Amino acid sequence: MMERSSSGPARTIKLIKRNGSCIDIDLVPVFACTLPSKQPGIDGRVERLVGSSLETVLVPKPYSPPGQAPVNKTEITRLWRTHFPDAEKKLIRDIGCVKPVIKLLKLLRDQNPWKILASYYLKTVVMWMMLEHLEKEGWKEEKLKEHWKEDKLDERFIEALKKLTNYVEQRNIPYFFSKKNNLLSKIRPEEALNISGRLKFIIRNVEANPNNFWQYFNVRPTFVISNL
Repeated sequence: MMERSSSGPARTIKLIKRNGSCIDIDLVPVFACTLPSKQPGIDGRVERLVGSSLETVLVPKPYSPPGQAPVNKTEITRLWRTHFPDAEKKLIRDIGCVKPVIKLLKLLRDQNPWKILASYYLKTVVMWMMLEHLEKEGWKEEKLKEHWKEDKLDERFIEALKKLTNYVEQRNIPYFFSKKNNLLSKIRPEEALNISGRLKFIIRNVEANPNNFWQYFNVRPTFVISNL
């Protein structure tokens, strides 16, 4: 059986299988275009990574940050958000433990009341980590692959937790394609304090005894290759 629903410009098709389980398929209209990579606010390292042009997808998305919007109420509903899937794929590929680290961050988020940490924000943390590793190793991809080997999942995950902690303490995760835009602009000071405090506790506990690693997850994920 198939059902349909809508929310703004998006349309959702819900496929209901014979066993009663559901599969949601979201359809959103987009426009593809190419922009010069030299954009206001873009990090020079990102520009070096993607080259002279950015393959861009424009997605209809209403404006919803805190404070006063830069346009009137009518224009808010007509705004489009830029998305750069091709550029992100140049970093987030099937390299060693990259995707498992992102998945573990999401799983840890889901075990805690951290809804403010959207999945894309966690992905952005890892993208900044990888960009910094690339720069540190002289932009040699073989060095990046070595740093993110599957058997280094434990090291990279703890490193990601530390980086996330710093971002939360600063209440600022810079958007990968425009550092002046803060993905954590909505986080409250007390919320940032609680999340960063919990992250620090987890990091200390795991570094003191690696056997404590999996106590923060309901189950050990099947995608994980780890010595812990």
